[in-house]
Amino acid sequence: MREFSDSHYGKFNDEWADFFIELGQHTVENLNKNTRIIALVPTTKILPFLISIGAMNSFLKGNISTGFLPLESIWDELQSTPIGTEVHVVDKTNGFVHHKGALDSITSNSFLLKVTQNESHVTPGWIYEPERFPTPDIEVSITSSREFSVPDRSTTTKADPNLKLLKKLYKDSDPLGVLGLPNNIIQIAGNKNTLIEESKLRFEIDEIKGSFAEGLVTKDVLSRRQELTKITAAKEENLNQEANLSIFCQSSNTNISNVLDWTNNFPQIFLIPRSSRQVYDLVEMFNDEYLSREEEVDFNDLRVPRGCEIMGYVI
Repeated sequence: MREFSDSHYGKFNDEWADFFIELGQHTVENLNKNTRIIALVPTTKILPFLISIGAMNSFLKGNISTGFLPLESIWDELQSTPIGTEVHVVDKTNGFVHHKGALDSITSNSFLLKVTQNESHVTPGWIYEPERFPTPDIEVSITSSREFSVPDRSTTTKADPNLKLLKKLYKDSDPLGVLGLPNNIIQIAGNKNTLIEESKLRFEIDEIKGSFAEGLVTKDVLSRRQELTKITAAKEENLNQEANLSIFCQSSNTNISNVLDWTNNFPQIFLIPRSSRQVYDLVEMFNDEYLSREEEVDFNDLRVPRGCEIMGYVI
């Protein structure tokens, strides 16, 4: 992951790849509220995905979810989990089936998930009574303090994630843990078509092949309804209020000044290429906002590469 090369997109390695991955980690682990990070860069190509890899790694280590655990290891916590909480179950009984839903009921020896509003849909459930029956071959993840909005159609998927790639990208975490995180935990806004194209670029890590889309679980990688990282156009009406990190990319066809008034009490990162026609106007806007900041953010723990300027503040 520390090196990426492509005939069209060029080569990112060493300090450049490291810096943007570490920027994502630093943002999630150290910043909160309406923090804004402005980065003036030579190009925005693949940078939002490097940032997102770092951010996702930190989310996995945080307390957003319990991570996937065997049923016997998480049973006591499941017993005290409020009804309606988002719960994920990976059932390995017949292949790989990922259930995502709201905890619908819990008893001393069983639990049910509500995965759809459709009453004719079979509600998935499991019995845990080790003295009488074999323990189900499942792993369970509880999304902390987050209610699940039950959809009209089930979000259950049977597609296998690229676990080998996830293990390479998130070395210190359980690769399955990615599936236990909530949808739209990260959103990347800019020129949607360009961003989708970049997300699908193939790369290789120690002979393991994959794409940013697979590593960040964008829409349609596993299903249309599972989208940990949202890619969208930079318009306020498209943005998700619950995203824990928002990354905005200026481009020749997208002007991020359209979203400067949007906030959601989570950090935002703005990437501005020096070649942008709007670079001077954007820099002036952010400088004016900086003057009325609540507090300043420093990046003393990060080694900013040559060619990149960065500032941060809380609005």
